[in-house]
Amino acid sequence: MERRRVLIVDDDEITVLLLRKHLEPEYDVVSAGDGAEAIEKARLASPDVILLDVNLPDIQGFEVCRRLKAVEDTRLIPVVMLTSLNDAESETAGLEAGADDFLIKPAHFPHLKLRVRNLSRMKRLIDDRLEVERRRAIEAQERVIMRDALNAVTGGKLWMMDREQIDAIMAQQDELAALEIRIPSDVGAARAASEESALRLGIDRDRVFDLVLCVSEAATNTIKHAHGGRLGIRRSNGCLAIWVSDTGPGIDFKLLPQSTVQAGFSTKASLGHGFTILLQLMDRVLLSTNTSGTVVVLEMSLHPPSEPTLNDLLERFPEI
Repeated sequence: MERRRVLIVDDDEITVLLLRKHLEPEYDVVSAGDGAEAIEKARLASPDVILLDVNLPDIQGFEVCRRLKAVEDTRLIPVVMLTSLNDAESETAGLEAGADDFLIKPAHFPHLKLRVRNLSRMKRLIDDRLEVERRRAIEAQERVIMRDALNAVTGGKLWMMDREQIDAIMAQQDELAALEIRIPSDVGAARAASEESALRLGIDRDRVFDLVLCVSEAATNTIKHAHGGRLGIRRSNGCLAIWVSDTGPGIDFKLLPQSTVQAGFSTKASLGHGFTILLQLMDRVLLSTNTSGTVVVLEMSLHPPSEPTLNDLLERFPEI
């Protein structure tokens, strides 16, 4: 693990040497002799804690602290003000400048080391949290780009969604049947239930065959890759929707393009070749996937879609 770093800001060489002696066994130590150098080294070295003397030869320590706290790169670095001034006014000035702690010189080194240890631990926790949030923001942005790209590549057949969006759609549909998918014989039950519902709703037999094939692919892969899940049959807005959900590892985000549109591609956590079959035979496929599980919704209209007319094409592509 990378050692934590402390920046000592003091123009007194003896003080710097004493602080180094007590801190270097545990920390990487950087030093600066004046305020301008301190601001530059704080930006370049990214220390976990800054020990900042109040009386510096160029800029007063309070002002250095104020400048550090005003800049994005250094505002979260804990600052401990060190001063020989033992008065409430100086402490108030330090805290108003943004200092995180205030110690009187000469420092009691065991006490100072505990302060540094606690503040550096707090800084690392903040950094870790910010990194997690940064990665989440990047991934969310990438998911939007991926969603739009996959939707375009599949001609509007594949829709990536958040789980909340999937749940909102489900809440508006009427449930016709539901069953667990745990063992191979459950796949047969899922096929039969889907076929019965489709025929009862008037879907023609050729399209029912396509639907049953897709249900078989999705249910089989759920058992194979997620050790089972649930299948629900629902109706809404002139279509039949087959919901297949699990609590498995999900589809690796980086492999989503291959997993969904590349025929023959397969990973342990993907639907592989089966997904391209779903996109070929279903009217629309909804997908929600993350490390908590996957939901695939297979939609088939109750009546076969009509061929687009010239007016339909002109409305979709006005530039023609």
